[in-house]
Formats: sequence, C-alpha cells, structure tokens
Amino acid sequence: MGFNDDNFLDDYEIQELINKFESQLESGMPLFFDADELNIILEHYVQKNDIPKINIIADLASTYHEANPLTKLIMAKKYLSVQDAVNALPYLLDESNNADDPDYQLSLGYCYSLMDEHKKSLSAYKKAVKLRPNDAFIYISMGNILQTIGDYENAYNDAVKERNEVLGDYVIDEYLELCPICGSKLIKDIDIEDEEY
Repeated sequence: MGFNDDNFLDDYEIQELINKFESQLESGMPLFFDADELNIILEHYVQKNDIPKINIIADLASTYHEANPLTKLIMAKKYLSVQDAVNALPYLLDESNNADDPDYQLSLGYCYSLMDEHKKSLSAYKKAVKLRPNDAFIYISMGNILQTIGDYENAYNDAVKERNEVLGDYVIDEYLELCPICGSKLIKDIDIEDEEY
C-alpha cells in the first residue's frame, strides 16, 4: 500500500511536513493539517508501521475533516495498517471516495486481498495501473495476487516481464523477493536474453 502520488511536494517538503508534525506532537501544540497533508504524513507512518501515530493522524482527520472524502481513505488506511479489512471496507465503499485516485484503488485492492477476494483485488489493482502506469508497487501487488491464486504465468508476464521496460531493475529486484516461483522463471529468461547478445 504505497502512496507516491504527492507530485505537488518534493521529498524535502514531505520531510518538512513530517518534522512539523513530530515537533507539534512532542511540544503538545495543537495539531492542524489539511486532509492531503494528513494523508501524506500517514503514508510515512504506515511505511514505518507506527500504529500509535497512524491512529493520531486518523483521529485528526476525522475530527477536522470529517466531510472531506479523503478522510474516508485515511480511516481505511488506519485499519489496513493492522490488516483489519472488515473495518476498512465500509470506508472504502463509501460513495464519496474518488475512484480515479490510484491511492484509493491500491487501498481497495489491498483490502480485498486481505479478505481473499482475489478477483476484486485484481480489478482494483488493474484500475490503479491505468491511473498510475509507472508505479512498480502496483505491478508487484498484482503479481502477488496472481501468485496467490496460482496463476504464475500471468504473475510473471503481467507484473514483471512486460513492465520491465517501463520500470527497470527495481521491479525485478522487488519481485525476486516477493515471488520466488516467478522470480526463478525471470532469472532463467534474463540469462537466456543475456546469452542472445
């Protein structure tokens, strides 16, 4: 469940936002961030698996931005961070969500994968790919679902081989760790391609 659609902020600005949050939290100052900022900060703590801070951020979003549709996604991510798909799903199925947001589709795909609803999960990931075609995380997530259902050929083809030109070595390295069966096939194909040149 990665969020890298924060094109309006560079890495430095994101770090400054996180520093501001940490500083205000430590000093006891009142915390106020807009919903987009809270979503960016939340992703930082999701990646660090910092559940207490995820809960604080979700509480801030629901307190100050209850009517904002992004708050539904933030609340869903709160539950997904502890793999609680049952409580996350109602937030994701709310009509106010932006179905054209790749972050939403990724969260929905992850939620369905936790519920073993693999076809629904794949459908959400495919929508996310259309919205953000250069995101290796989406392809890896799709490959993991395909591997789970035993569709190793498509896991390999859809999530790695055909996307290598766009995504480069990153997806290969990540996929070798996540999909050993497909990864061994990928290594054989790379060896064959190297021998041809």
